Amino acid sequence: MRLRRNGFCEATSVKRSIANGPKKNDSQSMSDKQIALETIQQLPESATLAEITKRLEFVAAVREGLDQVQRGETVPHEQVKRELAEWLTK
Repeated sequence: MRLRRNGFCEATSVKRSIANGPKKNDSQSMSDKQIALETIQQLPESATLAEITKRLEFVAAVREGLDQVQRGETVPHEQVKRELAEWLTK
């Protein structure tokens, strides 16, 4: 993960743009293609195909997670703590 000149991590701006949705009209959601194009535009000109792919996979994973939250497909924090404790003691 690279730091921008202003000190913010690039992932922070990606998460912010995914979470905030479209900039032009909040009543319309961005298509996957629009998100991909915007994500690629934010990368430096020197970005390699591997870096572009990695960034797009990250954005896709974050969007899927946000969709799961909206559908209520979450695990309570206390349950995660119990399961983690069980895994660590095995």
